[in-house]
Amino acid sequence: MKLFVGNIELNFEKKGLGKPLIMIHGNGEDLHIFDELSESLKTDFTIYLIDMRNHGKSKMTDDFDYSVMAYDIYLFIQKLKIEKPLFFGFSDGGIVGLLLSIAFPDLFDKVVIAGANMNPQGFKLSILKEIKKQYQLSNSPYDKMMLEQPNIRNKDLKKIESEVLILAGEYDLIRSTHTLRIARHIKNSTVKIIPKRNHYDYIIHTDELVGVLKEFYKFQQ
Repeated sequence: MKLFVGNIELNFEKKGLGKPLIMIHGNGEDLHIFDELSESLKTDFTIYLIDMRNHGKSKMTDDFDYSVMAYDIYLFIQKLKIEKPLFFGFSDGGIVGLLLSIAFPDLFDKVVIAGANMNPQGFKLSILKEIKKQYQLSNSPYDKMMLEQPNIRNKDLKKIESEVLILAGEYDLIRSTHTLRIARHIKNSTVKIIPKRNHYDYIIHTDELVGVLKEFYKFQQ
């Protein structure tokens, strides 16, 4: 399905019954990374899977900016009159979730952020060097965005009112100290490190997180 928000058309899928849940993918991906997870959640939630601008079947633009992407999602929620949805964001989708929770503290009920960072220094040094190397070869706006954004401050995180679950893999691309820093500055947050998992393998095309999400969102399997 397509929905115009502001001056952009976003592609999305809606499935399931129950409390609304917004799910947002990461950099260079699309909503289909959540196919398996959303199928396993749809008996308890009305799920909105959204392709962010410049991703999937949503409109391509010259704006590669996390704040702009976040505002797209805000307008999407407002246009469909979705009240107090739950949120799940992976990687760049997690950044979008943080930005929305900071800018609109009453927007979400509960928020799950997986593999997100406050700034580019949140990446492990080896990963940051690899992204820089990729950018030199490709000049990709997706890589450029990761190298320059986001720029979330500690005091920004303190504005978040929602209950937040912060996830990361044991072998994530994001430094564990950075993940803990995010949690430390969100007053109502919990951290869960997934053992023996990297940045992607417990999220993309798997329903491994079904139990974790249902427990946090107060649904039981």
